[in-house]
Amino acid sequence: MKGTTLEHNIVTLYHGRGWSERRLSGEFGISRSRVKRIIERRD
Repeated sequence: MKGTTLEHNIVTLYHGRGWSERRLSGEFGISRSRVKRIIERRD
C-alpha cells in the first residue's frame, strides 16, 4: 500500500518525538490536514 512507510514515520515522530503537525507537514511536504488525518487514523 502506497504511503504506509510515510504514515508510520509521521505517527512515530508525532507520538515518539513530539513533533508538531506544522513541523511534520513542512518536513514531509504534505498538507497539515493530511498529517492530521494520518495521526487520527492511526491512534
